Amino acid sequence: VIFPLIFTGMESSVDVEVTTEGGGPTGQSTAIRWGIAWGLRSFVDPKMIEKMRI
Repeated sequence: VIFPLIFTGMESSVDVEVTTEGGGPTGQSTAIRWGIAWGLRSFVDPKMIEKMRI
């Protein structure tokens, strides 16, 4: 779940609070990870966004 924060070096720069409903634990954690990565797009340069796609 925290991989996008570590990958971008922002793990000590942001706080994340998440509430999920429905689905199982795997689906919820995947959705959280995707949401964090999507939200970080506004704070990183375009080259980092391309690296995040891999």
